[in-house]
Amino acid sequence: MKILTAVVLGMVIILTPLCYSQSPLRIEQIQAEVRENLEKINSYYSQIEIMFFQAGGENMQITGEIFFAKPDKIKMTMGVKGSESTNQYMYSDGDTLWQYMPFFKLASKVDLKALKEEFPNAEELVKNQSQIDNILMNIGNPEFEGIEDLDGESVYVIKGDVPKNVESELELGESIEKTKIFISKKDGLHRKVEYYSSTNQLLYMQGLKSLKINIEIPDSTFEFQLPEGINVLDSTPQARELLLKSHPDS
Repeated sequence: MKILTAVVLGMVIILTPLCYSQSPLRIEQIQAEVRENLEKINSYYSQIEIMFFQAGGENMQITGEIFFAKPDKIKMTMGVKGSESTNQYMYSDGDTLWQYMPFFKLASKVDLKALKEEFPNAEELVKNQSQIDNILMNIGNPEFEGIEDLDGESVYVIKGDVPKNVESELELGESIEKTKIFISKKDGLHRKVEYYSSTNQLLYMQGLKSLKINIEIPDSTFEFQLPEGINVLDSTPQARELLLKSHPDS
């Protein structure tokens, strides 16, 4: 459950931009192309598949789905495959961000509307969870390995370094050192991300499937209805601290 909680509530760690120097021109060209394509995406739906590869034990597969509409509307469901009781949910209608864990009878909320009045970057709290950020901004020493066919689609294959804090946040047994990213040439969204140890052992993999881009998504999709008997935590102060740390001049 610790790993699952880290995945759903801690994706911002993986997606936090790093200050690495850029690689050769080819990477810069791909980066610009990916950024341009991502800017054309206003909404999307996707299934999510995550696999943790555990040495000497059973692998853990987590599945879910995500609906996203710019700038800050989201509905995301994640859980261990075949175990509905582990499902966790995230909702944002642009005014309130909810994270709901039925197993613990617990929900946390963030008052986005209030934070937007104080921080012009408050939308990042949702966007960082949306998978739509330019993932090439978050790796160090990127290297272009070529163009491959992945499930019938042409993708750029990029490898590079990952943040040193990913291992501790995801509570894996080995340190994650390297990553390989498969990015669609067509729309700029990554289709698969693989994470490796220093010995090149595959530890963790995340993929997007059944993508539908720039679709109409009803506003009701992003509305969270609080069930009875659920304890509610106000996480607005913690979100405010996160925004202050990421943009201290705000």
